[in-house]
Amino acid sequence: LEDVLEHGPPALCSAGARFAKELYSLPATVPEIGVRIQAVCSLPTFFGNYSPPDDLDGQTIDLVASCDGAHSVRITPREPHIAKDLATYAEIQRWQQQRKDSTTVGSLGLLPNAIASVSDGQGTPVEIVVQDDGQQFRISKAADQKVVISDHMPVSFDAHVDIAGSSHHFSVMSMNMLAQSFIALGFWDDSEPQGEFREAWKLGSRLRGSCDRK
Repeated sequence: LEDVLEHGPPALCSAGARFAKELYSLPATVPEIGVRIQAVCSLPTFFGNYSPPDDLDGQTIDLVASCDGAHSVRITPREPHIAKDLATYAEIQRWQQQRKDSTTVGSLGLLPNAIASVSDGQGTPVEIVVQDDGQQFRISKAADQKVVISDHMPVSFDAHVDIAGSSHHFSVMSMNMLAQSFIALGFWDDSEPQGEFREAWKLGSRLRGSCDRK
């Protein structure tokens, strides 16, 4: 731990690798406990600007694990309904390249129609008012606009469960969201904060990196 605090997390990548496969790769099955791990989409589910050995930008990292016990479980992909209104990884990448800004926070919000838009009649318009700390904010999205609301794209699937002679079917959507209270701390920006908070940020980042590896 002292070494991590002094020098940062260890470099686990082989030369030229973007991320440590020993750390992030998962097997398709874990036979010892009967677990299956599968992707339910073929597109990337994550974008980010992390340095090696944590550069998972453009990878499919949102997966589904299932386990047979006294029942049988079958997982089949399903396109999430919300996907048509959300920017894809490729569209976000084009937007980042045009702006010359690959930060997560800088990528959040509405995507210009020149980059991508929703087909006529397919999108969902949004017009809501939210309260935050005594203030009102109006949030709006036209039906043809695409939006980026997280560094993860949602995954969706159908779960078919057979148990005791009965069949049950569930539709599931999962999405990792950014923690609003941490956005201001700069964890998803491209630079460390300055001033008195800089040292605390460095310690927090290195501790988080060390715990991730554990």
